[in-house]
Parts: sequence; C-alpha cells; structure tokens
Amino acid sequence: MKILEIERLYLREFTINDINDLSEILQDIEVMYAWEHSFSDEEVNNWFNKNSESYIKNGFGFWAVIHKTTNKLLGYCGITIQKINGNDLLKIGYSLKKIYWHKGYATEAAWKK
Repeated sequence: MKILEIERLYLREFTINDINDLSEILQDIEVMYAWEHSFSDEEVNNWFNKNSESYIKNGFGFWAVIHKTTNKLLGYCGITIQKINGNDLLKIGYSLKKIYWHKGYATEAAWKK
C-alpha cells in the first residue's frame, strides 16, 4: 500500500519480500555508521518485526522508499517511537543504499510540497 507519492519516489509499507534489500542496507557498516554497527541476520529480522508491529500499533513506522520508474527499493525513512530515559519519544530517521547517496532522494522523501 502506497503511503505517499512524490516526484521520483513513493513510500509504502515494508513486506517480507523486501528482507534482502533491507538486509543490504542494515548490514552495510558504512550505511549504518550512525548506529555504530551493522546488523546481524537476527537483528534485521527483529528490525523488520518491530517496524511491522509499529504499523499496526501506531499507524506509522519506517516506510520503504521506492523509485517510481524502476520500482527498486532505495532505502527507508519515517518516524518511530524510541524509549529514552523512560519516555516514549518520536524519532525521525532514514537510510539509503550507498549507491543512492547524494542524489537528493532523502530530501525528496522528507519534503512534501
């Protein structure tokens, strides 16, 4: 299901069919520099399951960023809830496969005109 459609991209929920693309992102140490580690297979599955639960519980989560022309998954972006010092706080985040860096996709996904 499409969540948002913009100039070159659309955002949709992740599905189990996206797990290989998701692994490519989460298991790349350069992409995951802000997390200070790349993910194991188990951590990728946990990320996917937690994100899927957020769609149901909160109505939002990280969305798959899809290129409209190629239908390729470029990365993810969205909002999650993080527990910090016992408080539930909203976190905005994104990650893209390295081959899609510096092309304006993250800005486009975050900016709706």
